[in-house]
Amino acid sequence: MKKSLIFFIPTLEIGGAEKNAVNILSGIDRKKYKIRLLLCKKQGDFLNNLPSDITISELGSLSSFLVFIRLINFFKKEKPDLFVSNLLRFNIISILAKIISGSRSKIIIIEHTSLSQFSIYFFLTWVIYFLYKKADLIITVSIGIADELKNIYKFGHKIRTIYNPIDIKKINTLSQKYLTNSIFNQKPVIVAVGRLVKAKDYPTLLMAFKIVFRKMQASLVILGEGSEEENLKNLVKKLEISDNVHFLGFKENPYNYMANSSVFVNSSIREGFGNVIVEAMACGVPVVATNCRSGPGEIIQDGVSGLLVEPRNSVELAEAILKILKNQDFALRLALGGQERVKYFSAENSIKNYEKVFNEQLR
Repeated sequence: MKKSLIFFIPTLEIGGAEKNAVNILSGIDRKKYKIRLLLCKKQGDFLNNLPSDITISELGSLSSFLVFIRLINFFKKEKPDLFVSNLLRFNIISILAKIISGSRSKIIIIEHTSLSQFSIYFFLTWVIYFLYKKADLIITVSIGIADELKNIYKFGHKIRTIYNPIDIKKINTLSQKYLTNSIFNQKPVIVAVGRLVKAKDYPTLLMAFKIVFRKMQASLVILGEGSEEENLKNLVKKLEISDNVHFLGFKENPYNYMANSSVFVNSSIREGFGNVIVEAMACGVPVVATNCRSGPGEIIQDGVSGLLVEPRNSVELAEAILKILKNQDFALRLALGGQERVKYFSAENSIKNYEKVFNEQLR
């Protein structure tokens, strides 16, 4: 008899955790588990990427209180064998709801975020410490996050790191689709992809691009949407680079933009893993990324499969970009090194590891 597996995430809006959920659900063996996706609200662009055979249930609210109450009822009624929760706030709510419900379900939480940023908040630190140890297993998407949980919260034996599954074949196929955008007719083009939020630190990228632009003609293309869009556009005007910086919004297929770029840049000050870095590598593009606390440094071998620079350092970031743009042989070596490295993060490897821990919990 198949074991019931509930995969819980608030929505399928654009984000790394949401993409991770879709990739896991796309690849997991249907013969082993009776799978259902539980959402707080059935919304988000990634709903279009979800396999049609995945059953979706909805709690009907994003309110923490209502989600908590409805999850208690869900645990009591559905009695899942295994409940897999994502994202800090909803991980906390899920564990508490399971305890209150008296459910005997096994619960796994997946942590996508560097938790060191919350260590200054005593109450939240205490809540994480008390509740996370009630989970049957904690999966982290990078070793950096795992180390934080061990060092700050003193968790150890309950932690397993599984890198996010990257569908390399799908990315390769989509990256080859013809790109009609005229910006790419004039090289070089620098591309960045991600939500327009403070954690991605686009101001540092824009200031780095200003330095690059003083040295050579180039364009910067940014794909993504978010709360910082207006501030970033104002900064572009202030830096007087408006004619060469292009905000193109969210793209269903960012991979043909990546594949047609001269270099891909990730300027984050904080990452859980860094899906877009691996995706750009899969597209055969040289990558420059900030060596923030977790993620990029585990993906990139500096000088072999990409370049790593210090966060919030626009001068160093500009120098790394110029090093690639001015040396095509070096750029090619990094691109080939990235394509070799990306094999380690294949969806097949990751999903195999997820199924292994699921099976361990369901024995």
